[in-house]
Amino acid sequence: MDRLSLPEDVLQQVKELIRRGKPIQAIALVRNQTEYGLKEAGAIVQALEKELAQDSPNWTGNQTRFDV
Repeated sequence: MDRLSLPEDVLQQVKELIRRGKPIQAIALVRNQTEYGLKEAGAIVQALEKELAQDSPNWTGNQTRFDV
């Protein structure tokens, strides 16, 4: 599973939720828009969070970290 399996509009919404420090809502959105379960949706959000952090070295989100 990977973020590319998300429709572009959903991907952008998920990224925005992550930027706003709302990973739980991002996971819920992925689950609602796909057939992924909690573990898979969490893994996608976690990967996107890491990607965003790499793209912007000064970005720290809301310091939220979670394991799935």
